[in-house]
Amino acid sequence: MTLVWLIIAWATGIWLARWAWSMGVVSCDAPGPLVWAGLLALPALALILSRNRRAWRLPAAAILLLLLGALRFQLSPFLPCFSPTDLAFHNGSLDNPTWTTVTGVVVKPPEARDTRVRIRLRAESLTLANQGDPLPVDGDALLTVDRALGLRYGDRIAVHGRLEDAPVFEDFDYREYLARQGVHTLVQQPQVTVLGHGYGHRFWEALYRFRDHAQAVIARLLPEPESGLLTGILLGVETGIDPALYDMFNRTGVSHIIVISGFNITIVAGLLTAIFARLIGGKRAFWPVIGGIILYTLLVGADAAVVRAAIMGVLVALAVYLNRRSTAAVSLFVAGFLMTLLNPLTLWDVGFELSFIATLSLVMFATPMTQWFEARVNARLPSSVARTATGFLND
Repeated sequence: MTLVWLIIAWATGIWLARWAWSMGVVSCDAPGPLVWAGLLALPALALILSRNRRAWRLPAAAILLLLLGALRFQLSPFLPCFSPTDLAFHNGSLDNPTWTTVTGVVVKPPEARDTRVRIRLRAESLTLANQGDPLPVDGDALLTVDRALGLRYGDRIAVHGRLEDAPVFEDFDYREYLARQGVHTLVQQPQVTVLGHGYGHRFWEALYRFRDHAQAVIARLLPEPESGLLTGILLGVETGIDPALYDMFNRTGVSHIIVISGFNITIVAGLLTAIFARLIGGKRAFWPVIGGIILYTLLVGADAAVVRAAIMGVLVALAVYLNRRSTAAVSLFVAGFLMTLLNPLTLWDVGFELSFIATLSLVMFATPMTQWFEARVNARLPSSVARTATGFLND
């Protein structure tokens, strides 16, 4: 459990850094590199000197991880300090709008919303209204355009519009929500010109083409609303689900069935293990299983809950491959560490929080509760009835 405590210290450092940022103690430039070097050197030195003092090791390592977590947040805060080469640096406001033409590539499949689609654009250059020469910029922007344009992943487009920050509502911080996804700019009133096709990465093009093909096959084999529901369950594409059906799932409290979760990852891992273990043997099946889990995670959109489940699945498979014992709690915390290492803002992702807490609750309480219930039911009911009741509780 030492690793769990160290990861808790890491997450605490990220959380404290955000609080310190809001108080003005931490910013883009403060603490500076020399201050961080001094702060990190103290617990690192204590850790080195604690070889003969075991009582010092965990506190020193925890302080070191806490400081590293704080440093990680400083490197990727919700509102970075932008430079002129960042697209968000040129964002305007309603009172002082910035009209510009942005050239870039569509880096995600368009999200359908009735007659319109939402596009994620990775900017390459920007031309301000009062300047003639384009400026090289970097950064992602969101814009909503007419569905009839037929934009696809990999299209290179020029967008003339107004650059803005995302709004902050009373009950929802849309700006922070987009910041967790690496988006800091909205393009309002966009006018789109398509410059070319096929500028995306071949891997992503093939993956998205496969998903579109699978979606088309499901739509051909099943009528609505069944086809939209199956597409949501298998591929994570929820835009085709009938709103009335979705509302019924919400009202009955079973909308989690539609959402891609750890259950899907478990099925994929189990299916691939059964297939490849029979074809090429148990040990050699490890790599195809890992590859399959990663591909499926990317295919369905790699939401926080899915990534968490995928990492845990990979860790369990790795433990089996190395003939090592694995525990669900440690795998869960390692998954959380890797996700926040990649993006510390994941700590405030509601999907990640709910998935993490639900999984931790199952790990801590499911087995003891099942054993307690089973012991009492077996003493009062026939064994067949007791097994049925216990299975119902597990479900």
